[in-house]
Amino acid sequence: MIFAQLAAYGFYLVCFFQLALVFGAPLGEYTQGGGTRGKLGRAGRIGAAVSIIILLVMSQAILATQNVGLFVGLPAWLLETLKWLTFAYSVLGVLMNWASRSKKERMVWGPFASVMAVFVSLAIFWQG
Repeated sequence: MIFAQLAAYGFYLVCFFQLALVFGAPLGEYTQGGGTRGKLGRAGRIGAAVSIIILLVMSQAILATQNVGLFVGLPAWLLETLKWLTFAYSVLGVLMNWASRSKKERMVWGPFASVMAVFVSLAIFWQG
């Protein structure tokens, strides 16, 4: 249960970062490939808003693996699908953040995404 909770808290932390971007925080070099200095443009802010929704869904999907959270009681096929999409997204996040052209993004989000992928994997695969 602890790994699902840690993963969910990590997703919530990223939600706060994305929310800051939506409201104009000058952190463009830390996200979306780092191609924007300062505040993100309209498209980048919309992307950050969509990310918040995805992150919230993933947090609940990973918590549901431990029978807690808002998604408990959803059909098993839907929970299974969301679980595997969360796993795939976490692995993709590792690859994309470490491959970013932005040194700032690589140095902050590369390690964070790696730890998150471990938490997600342990929440899904470890039966302890």
